[in-house]
Amino acid sequence: MKFSSKLFLVEGILKILSGLSFLLLPNYYLIKALPVVPPLTDSSVALFRSIGSQTLAFSIPLLLASRETPTAMASRRIVYWTMFSRETFLFLTLLLHNTDQPGGFTQKAVQSWLMELAPFILGRLWADDEQMILAKLVQKSILHTTFMLSYLPPELLHKIGNEVARLEDRKSLRRTCTLFATVFKAHVMTEVTLNIHGDNLDTGITLLQAIVDDESVSDLRMFIHTIHIDSLSPSYSLESGTEFAEKQRKCRLSYHVESLTRSWVKTTPLSDMAARAEDKLRSLLKPALQSLSRLISVKWQWLGWKESEWTLDVVVDSLSKLGSITEYQFYYEPPTGQSGSPPHPALPDLSRLQNLSLSGTFFNSFLTPLVGQLMLPALTSLKISRDKSPQRFFQLNVDIPSTISGLGLVGFMFDVSQIVHSNLMSLELGDVFSPITHMLDMRLDALWEALIAQGIHLRCLILSRATNDFTELFLEYLGSYSGLKTLSLRGPWAYDDVGYDAAADRFYRDVLPLHAGSLVTLELPVVFESRWCFGEHNVEVFQKCTRLRNLWVKLDHRGLAEDPSVDVPDLYADNDLPSQSTFPNSVHLLLDMISTSLPDLEKLIIEPARNPDWRFHRENGIWNMGAEFSLGIRRRLHASVESYNAWTSPDAAGACNADVRSWVRMYIANERVVISTKSLQPNTVPIKRTSRQSFSVLRKVVKGTKSMLTV
Repeated sequence: MKFSSKLFLVEGILKILSGLSFLLLPNYYLIKALPVVPPLTDSSVALFRSIGSQTLAFSIPLLLASRETPTAMASRRIVYWTMFSRETFLFLTLLLHNTDQPGGFTQKAVQSWLMELAPFILGRLWADDEQMILAKLVQKSILHTTFMLSYLPPELLHKIGNEVARLEDRKSLRRTCTLFATVFKAHVMTEVTLNIHGDNLDTGITLLQAIVDDESVSDLRMFIHTIHIDSLSPSYSLESGTEFAEKQRKCRLSYHVESLTRSWVKTTPLSDMAARAEDKLRSLLKPALQSLSRLISVKWQWLGWKESEWTLDVVVDSLSKLGSITEYQFYYEPPTGQSGSPPHPALPDLSRLQNLSLSGTFFNSFLTPLVGQLMLPALTSLKISRDKSPQRFFQLNVDIPSTISGLGLVGFMFDVSQIVHSNLMSLELGDVFSPITHMLDMRLDALWEALIAQGIHLRCLILSRATNDFTELFLEYLGSYSGLKTLSLRGPWAYDDVGYDAAADRFYRDVLPLHAGSLVTLELPVVFESRWCFGEHNVEVFQKCTRLRNLWVKLDHRGLAEDPSVDVPDLYADNDLPSQSTFPNSVHLLLDMISTSLPDLEKLIIEPARNPDWRFHRENGIWNMGAEFSLGIRRRLHASVESYNAWTSPDAAGACNADVRSWVRMYIANERVVISTKSLQPNTVPIKRTSRQSFSVLRKVVKGTKSMLTV
């Protein structure tokens, strides 16, 4: 194709794009945040991806379609890098409602800046003469689509903002321009967190002070609909990484390592800053909570051995005075050092409650009167989880009413007929006891039979304990329909060489494909290394789960990077050196798969599975060295994440091979993975491939608000 023909094609495409500006709109007002025309820096490149990137995305790939050369493939990589930016989608889908010129910029200045920046990007694709002409076309299209915008009311922007799920993205939108700062304030302040402890005193106290001092101009109180109360203890801090590592080294069992988390440590003597924070907390907590008249959801964790008991009374009393709360999640651990049974936690008086979740240490003497009182007329979701209770189980003495569509019971004994009804849509179970044997029911066959017989198709299924077997009836039930949105399976403890892998093969072959198109959360933290683990044998079915936002898998140790520890031998290694292993690195395979196929993923948890050869004696063998094995594999997982190269795989399939580590929150076991800057690939900017559903979402919003549009 001659270059003149290419230009003609580009001009035609740009005209089409200009006519479709309501769908393909560059983020013009991102420039407003810049005080001066920026030089050609990495940040400028990042901004360019949000300015006119859709023009590049739709025009350049067509030009490259007939050029299967190494240069063309490299060019495609740059184009996809631009096209699949998460920022691009966020800003393009917001049809800007603002007629003012960006502050401090004339149209000529904007043109000059774009003309300076566009060749810098396009210069990677074409020679000087070609790139200058294409740059002019791109710049012309950017300005044309920008200045032909329709006026849109704030109501439409609010509706579009509701489609932005990530809080971080909402904050980015507010920083774009003054209009967005106003329009999206409600989207950012809708959900707030109180997490006051020795390492984080200012943020929570400042929030409480702002709520108490709120004036009608800011309307802060009116925006807050959800509050997380994670900690109200200025005198406690989380133990340091060094202290936690030392505690890990003292573990002997892999079970202990897997369940180990950082502990809270009391600060002695109490610092002046912590003492002042304690005083302010006492004076601000009650008036701040009682002023949240539009509060809908409360998610509260109260650990009695570190929280002051007065905070329990104040929060319960304050919430009881609010008549708007419909969701209440409460995790409770009683105070320590008291003789006899600890006092029962009080519950706020919430007459409009629809969603109730109680977890933690609850004595049966507390649950017996409570369960009978919980069947409120408006209640649609109920979860009671006895995580650390001294009694083995609590016998359910009532039938769950059909108005409750979401049910979670952990540590209960019941008959299936008490919980199964036609309206059941969500079910979480753990440590279920049989009313006949008073022993753990690890098969739950009666449950799966009842669900199949009544044609109940759950949208959420969570088996939160590793005591459940993946039986024939269980797999038959999951394979009888499609449409699951949340699936979380832990276990099983029981292992046999044939049955474990056979169940995994059937699950990935017959079950997961049925739900791949609807799953948003998928958690498969199995116990042992097996075909349940993520790997080459099941990567294709994972690729079909394109709507996933949360993923939790376990990995086989074979093929991972070498243990970077010099002084600690890698006791859990391959027979040969890892560098000589014939197995692929499963971490690299997983990250490549996410980059190319899971555009909406937000959180990833990876863990090492246990060697089934050591499944006896708590899977640690006669040497009782399970903890050291587990920690060795964790180090190799970290090394594999660090060594991941985001640009090594071919782009022939049209995938965006960006550095996935920049836009997905990653955890290895219980610890957040922090990637050093030098490990990220050079000349890359944190990006995210746009969702395949992005434009359908926008069209739905626009269609539903046509009456608001003015031209």
